[in-house]
Amino acid sequence: MDELENRYVLKRIVKSTDEYYTEALSIYTKETPVDIYTPSNEITIWLDKKTPCSSFEMLLFCLLLDGVTVGFAQVTYIKRTEISILDYITLKNPYRVNSVFLNFLNMIQNYMDERESRTTYYIAEISNKDNGTNIDKESEFYKRNVCLENYGCVMSQYYNFPLGLDNYESDFESLMYIKTNDSIAHINSETFLDLVNSICYDYYLKWYSEILTSDELETYKAKLENCINKIKRSVENKREIKIVYSYIPSNNNGVSNKTYGSPPTKKKSSVSKTILLIVSIIAIPIFLTAFFQFIMPLVSLNFEPYNSFIGSVVASIVTVFIAYTQWKNK
Repeated sequence: MDELENRYVLKRIVKSTDEYYTEALSIYTKETPVDIYTPSNEITIWLDKKTPCSSFEMLLFCLLLDGVTVGFAQVTYIKRTEISILDYITLKNPYRVNSVFLNFLNMIQNYMDERESRTTYYIAEISNKDNGTNIDKESEFYKRNVCLENYGCVMSQYYNFPLGLDNYESDFESLMYIKTNDSIAHINSETFLDLVNSICYDYYLKWYSEILTSDELETYKAKLENCINKIKRSVENKREIKIVYSYIPSNNNGVSNKTYGSPPTKKKSSVSKTILLIVSIIAIPIFLTAFFQFIMPLVSLNFEPYNSFIGSVVASIVTVFIAYTQWKNK
């Protein structure tokens, strides 16, 4: 019987000349909406940077499914606060289904968990434009799946930090979803603000220090601090911030893209069994013929009068073997 299988392979990309980088980056470029898009040349600059950054580490991954490159992911590990930010997890059609995304996400988390560097929180930043009713398809798909993975929403005002000076669409209200080794019900407001400051200064400002001029960087820093101040005002006089865990369905004008179901499945034929069957059909008669004609005479046993009978037995054995093999493969 033919078998159906899917083989997932997670590959870490460490330089722009790696085999799968161009193809994976192409998926990211085609599938990522403009308001959450980091220019691919910036990603390449950081990927090929000779000197490691003192404050954060960027990790890139591609996902192979049955030998096909189907996904791209970028994760940023911030060293001071030991948090892993899921910047991008992007899939191409027809692989944009929950089952593939969740496998991709779990493989990334397993990779991060096995590293020497500890992750205290996994963080996903998701658009909340117009109170969640006007979000891009990537964020909608992302939100659904991180909720399934038991990420909790921090119930505080939050903002997607601007992606440089020219992407005016990237500065908008969003939500922070976090996951740790326990389903915590609250997070201390000071801890939350420390995470926000770490994302802002240890990551975003450091990232653009390699991209912008000194004057541009000062302008960009002012934009970051504007976001920080709005977040701080939203948690004033709060000792703790509630974390909510729930499945959030699509609010995209009542229309939900189909994201359930299975990925395209590769048929696996039983090649090894077929080869074994062919070899056996050839080998069994040869072995039995040699046994009766050359080995048995050595012990003075003459089977020549029974050759017809022996031939029938050999044929029967081969027939039974073939029938059994076919039955097992059903």
